[in-house]
Amino acid sequence: AMLLSFSFAIFTTFVSNNLWSRFEHRDDSIRQQFAILAGQNYYLNDIIYYFPMFQNRVFFASILKFFSLNKSLTVSKWFLLLRLFSAWAAFLVFFYLLHRVARLNVKLSSLGLLFLAYELIFTFNHGYEHATDFPDVMFISLFIWMAMRKQRVALFILSIIAASNRESSAFAGVIWIFYHGLSDNYRIKIKELLYGLFLSASSYGTVMALRYAIGGAKVTYMQGIGGIDNIMLAVREFMHNPTNASPLVLFAAMVIPLFFWIYGNRASIKPLHIRLMLAAAVIEIASIQLAFFSELRTAIPFMVVMVFCALLIEGESVYLRERKQC
Repeated sequence: AMLLSFSFAIFTTFVSNNLWSRFEHRDDSIRQQFAILAGQNYYLNDIIYYFPMFQNRVFFASILKFFSLNKSLTVSKWFLLLRLFSAWAAFLVFFYLLHRVARLNVKLSSLGLLFLAYELIFTFNHGYEHATDFPDVMFISLFIWMAMRKQRVALFILSIIAASNRESSAFAGVIWIFYHGLSDNYRIKIKELLYGLFLSASSYGTVMALRYAIGGAKVTYMQGIGGIDNIMLAVREFMHNPTNASPLVLFAAMVIPLFFWIYGNRASIKPLHIRLMLAAAVIEIASIQLAFFSELRTAIPFMVVMVFCALLIEGESVYLRERKQC
């Protein structure tokens, strides 16, 4: 598991690190991490920016600042090493989510890593490396893990910690609601629904508290830079200049293999699988509303849940085939 995860971490970070625009802007990405910690403006491609929605994203930045105190390596090398380590942790957690929690065999769990890597490559369509991306995979995987094990306290603590990485921490509550808040016949369980809402509210409240604590008066709004207008902009750009680099095309390439994989195993779909897919749909709708659709890294939470669901259904299909053979 460790070697496989490390191999896929090398693969994904190699692609991410060496895309020309990301390579060219690496120094900007590193300086941005320290500026976020200080609540300051920062330069991206020689233009000064300040994004209030980034102000809570101190998880990676704090770790980078700590390790950069060790002068045996340059800050740039620490950044690359920590990116590699965060990718390794993301793949390793996802493997054990599949193998230890979902009880899938090693072959299927390894297939999950391959498919996760495939999906992640499309999220590198943004010109700057975002240090939150691999930890986002890890935290969403842990949210599913804690929900499956029904670990309320652990999930609450994780959602608070994840608030220091991205506002996707609020999706811990969404995953809980669709996993425990609905029965197989879709009857609402009030207690579990309220707990899921509490998880989302407390996590997003932590996000806003961090933003205001660090950014102060600069943080003038909560979120909401995406929405249908952002999608229509992508449509108009594609109609004006059709290209396979369009986020619409790339998103389709992310979703279509998942669709056919799940559709091919439709006879093995259970109510739990449908609830997980509904959770993924809600997560993606919320992500589109709150973030730029053109930056496919915002689809990471949706993608992690969908890949996990596809593997669960594949595992069920394998189990049914083996029963028939017996």
